[in-house]
Amino acid sequence: MNELYDNNMDLNDVLEVIESGYDCPKSKRSKEKIERCLDQKRKTIRVVIAKSYSDFFASEVWIVIHVGVKSKPKVRK
Repeated sequence: MNELYDNNMDLNDVLEVIESGYDCPKSKRSKEKIERCLDQKRKTIRVVIAKSYSDFFASEVWIVIHVGVKSKPKVRK
């Protein structure tokens, strides 16, 4: 939640990155985790989710592990 708040994002933004994004390059995550990136203007949004189990819902759920926003370097001509 802190990363979402710090980046001024909510779960709808996370869903957009997961659905519309692409697989992030140079990812060293385990196979159970999904890491997706989305480019917006001069920034790249990275979201990492993992499958887990909720005792409350008694079913499998997806949890957000990491949300990050990184600026792209300026393109020099």
